Amino acid sequence: MQLIDESLAIAEKEVGLSVRYILPFFTNSLISPLIKVMPFLLVYGGFFSANPSAALAGHVKPETFIPFLFLGITADIFFSIGYSTFSSKFMVEKWWQTMEIIILAPINKLSLITGIGLGDLISTFPTLVLFLGLAYYFTPLGFLDLIKVLIIFLLLFMISLSIGLITSCAALFNENLAPFFGYLRVIISFVSAFYYPIEVLKTDKLGALGQFLPVIATFNPLYQANFIIRAIWFEGITPINSVIYVLFFAIISPIAAVYVFNKLWSTIGIQGY
Repeated sequence: MQLIDESLAIAEKEVGLSVRYILPFFTNSLISPLIKVMPFLLVYGGFFSANPSAALAGHVKPETFIPFLFLGITADIFFSIGYSTFSSKFMVEKWWQTMEIIILAPINKLSLITGIGLGDLISTFPTLVLFLGLAYYFTPLGFLDLIKVLIIFLLLFMISLSIGLITSCAALFNENLAPFFGYLRVIISFVSAFYYPIEVLKTDKLGALGQFLPVIATFNPLYQANFIIRAIWFEGITPINSVIYVLFFAIISPIAAVYVFNKLWSTIGIQGY
């Protein structure tokens, strides 16, 4: 019960901070994602306009590429927010030299993950409604399947938050690692195939790397979450093995993240004060 109360209190604070200024809140939630996905819409749209009978791998077809991209941008947003939210918050607290207060506060560190995650989840609600609504408009699906998709998005978000906590606390204790984790975010996004089918990574032009990248992507739980979402949305099937794989990471990653956080704090401390 205490965990829930602490999480809700943290979430309430995070939501309050997010909606202080309405215009930036809605532009970040709605306009920025549209700008990000627009180049892919133009590329796919131009390709299928010139080749109306063509079909790329996966679910990238003339009648499905738009919802394919809208589902991808939604997953990418959840990943990006989860990966970066702790980094921005921790660096602000470090600058104000108040990080120790947060760390030494008598709250469960799992409350920190769930509270901040819940706050960010509520803040991204307009984005979720916009893109899932547009995807539903182009390719409707049943209510039960929609609930399954939302659950998988939630699991993807929890994994992203946990990865973000690990990388952010490592960068907090040693800021020299921050650029590396910035590149790591790009790599993870690349092998998560948010905007293209995994078959794009299978290319002979890259030699051995072209054979290795799809294997990495297959073991990436974020890609598996994407795979589940699109399989449910476009095919009406739920790949159980992938669900078990993603669920395992969603359960174990917060525990691992809190352990790493506490371990780094107790052995290294914050550098740069």
